[in-house]
Amino acid sequence: MSLKISVLGSSSSGNCTFIATDKVRILLDAGFSRYQTARRLNQIGESLERINAILISHEHSDHVQGLPSLLAKHHIPVLIAEATLEALSPEVAPNRVEKIRAEEHSN
Repeated sequence: MSLKISVLGSSSSGNCTFIATDKVRILLDAGFSRYQTARRLNQIGESLERINAILISHEHSDHVQGLPSLLAKHHIPVLIAEATLEALSPEVAPNRVEKIRAEEHSN
């Protein structure tokens, strides 16, 4: 199985990372507009239409500010921790999410 990781941008003005295997393509965070995200994906030979999910790491605006524009045109599932979702402002919070939570495993 191959793994591809491409940082589309990482700064206080926006964060987004593309992660893909042979079967799944996800965006880690959505800090850029739909246009910027699409442009950056195109530069690495990928497209928004092929994204399977968006995983949000935390609620800072440089990680979530692009969610509304991405979800306005694309029906991409959003994976997000409940506490992160609760911390988002209503205008940024996605209306379709799958809540995730970290679990501790003992060895």
